[in-house]
Amino acid sequence: MPEARGEGEGSLRAFLIISDFPFKQPCYTARAFCPIKSIRKSMTDNAIKQRHADLTIYLNLRVKSSMKWRRANSNVALFLMTTAIVSSVAGGIAGLSTFLGPKSVGAIALIPGACALLASQIKFDQRASLNRRRQRRFAALLDRLKFQLPEPPTLDQLALIAAEIAKIDMEIDKEYEKTITSGWNWVQGHGGKK
Repeated sequence: MPEARGEGEGSLRAFLIISDFPFKQPCYTARAFCPIKSIRKSMTDNAIKQRHADLTIYLNLRVKSSMKWRRANSNVALFLMTTAIVSSVAGGIAGLSTFLGPKSVGAIALIPGACALLASQIKFDQRASLNRRRQRRFAALLDRLKFQLPEPPTLDQLALIAAEIAKIDMEIDKEYEKTITSGWNWVQGHGGKK
């Protein structure tokens, strides 16, 4: 229950309202007692604006992070493929010529297999694909947050956007576990219960 205390002289009295709002911010007025509804409305308007700004910043960060990881995984996959092709060609040329010894040719011949094993087990292409999907879904949510919600949005609409973020993360994580970590099940199976 709000508590009001007045001080001052004559008809100009200043009141301090201490309320039980979550923000516990006092309201000062020079004329009369501030109606609680107007304080709550201004506080909820400020809370809505703050949550809207926080969600916008958070989604921007998630889009940029997903883009960064997508690019990194794509670049590593491209590097591994290029390295495998170049070393295969170099190993073939070195094997046909006599300017390198057999140990050097054998070492060069191991590089494509190592690159292929690394690419198939760590699955950089699939990781890039999942990050691309995550980036697109977060970008769609960001567009909806910026352009498709009324101004100002309600707390329920912002809560739906936040719930969508959690839903996207859960779906992508399940797909990640299914596609990315499935290649390492043979490692976990040797030490586990049968």
